[in-house]
Amino acid sequence: NTFHECIKNGFMPLFNNLRGYLQGSKEKTEQALKLQIDPAFVSSVYKKFTDLEMAIQQKVSSSEVPKVELPFEKEIIEVCRKAKERGDIPKLEDVPADLLNNKDWINTLSENLNLWSHKITSLENFGNDNIISSIKGEISYWISMYENLQDVTNQLKHPEVQLTLEILKSKKRYQGLTNLDVQFNLPEKLKTIDRVSKIMRNLPYNHMMLSSDHNEMAQEFPTLFAAIRNLAEIQQYPLTRIKNFLEVL
Repeated sequence: NTFHECIKNGFMPLFNNLRGYLQGSKEKTEQALKLQIDPAFVSSVYKKFTDLEMAIQQKVSSSEVPKVELPFEKEIIEVCRKAKERGDIPKLEDVPADLLNNKDWINTLSENLNLWSHKITSLENFGNDNIISSIKGEISYWISMYENLQDVTNQLKHPEVQLTLEILKSKKRYQGLTNLDVQFNLPEKLKTIDRVSKIMRNLPYNHMMLSSDHNEMAQEFPTLFAAIRNLAEIQQYPLTRIKNFLEVL
């Protein structure tokens, strides 16, 4: 846990801030190159730390799905803040011309888009290979996965995302024709995970575990096996996972 906190709250913010600083201006980039600090290398290290943090999180708890926070450049945040104060929607014209003409800054926006994709894909794959250690953990995993994917979907609707994409489109660095949540197939995935989480919520597991009456427990078996049948009908819930689920049960 301590190592995980060091990565999450120490190294990741450090490299993220350094990455933003190096992309701040042409002069800073040139200065960094003189010191043999490659901005591309810094971005690569930050991405590796992102992977490491998620891998450690997965080891810490297979049921606690990590919350994903999409990074935005501070200039984008500021433009959106001012637009909100005016009661307006941020537009390309609100972004200072010197930023729009700054190739390094545009590269940073493009890197952020790649990082969004990487973070969302990592979240979707989180826990796929985990062995189920407890029924309670499995229930918690699916409920948590739904809540986190829903949160990511909401983040993708933020004006900071839309403005970033608009800028990249103007520079022909992004050609997407649909919303990002559709591109990542999040609506379909949310629909499937919602089905699984609802089945998990309705499992009579706690009632059966707390009951001391065998007849009372037996009455819950039809509900339990109906839930397992429903899980088997969901393609995204693999048969190997159902087998593991039954073994733990």
